[in-house]
Amino acid sequence: YKTTKRTIPSPLSVITPKVRKPIPAPSINEDSIIVAENDSICDSIPESENQFIWLSQQQFTEDDFNKMNPDRETLRIWRNAIFASHGYIFKNKDLYKYFRQYSWYNPTTFNVENQLSEIEKENARILRNMYEDAAQRS
Repeated sequence: YKTTKRTIPSPLSVITPKVRKPIPAPSINEDSIIVAENDSICDSIPESENQFIWLSQQQFTEDDFNKMNPDRETLRIWRNAIFASHGYIFKNKDLYKYFRQYSWYNPTTFNVENQLSEIEKENARILRNMYEDAAQRS
């Protein structure tokens, strides 16, 4: 009888790209229905731009986010991208490493609460709830 040690990868190591490929941002069509962009659209986003900026620009509902069909880790990245855009220094090294790959991420503070807009606060709240709900379902 021989035992072997198995290494289980971190969830973020699975989604952290070896070649920089950002999570696609949604677009709004003329009827204001959220449409997830295909992966090729992200290739045109300049590296210096925050491709998560849409999370700060428009208030979304849970239904809007659900139409994009995000998995649990995408919800986690989207929520934390809101904080990263304000320079939040992540204590979680996987999140810190993930956002450090983007030139727009400038970690400067452990508290961004007073820098968040009402839109960002509400989107972060909805994304947190969706993330927690997804955890309970799995």
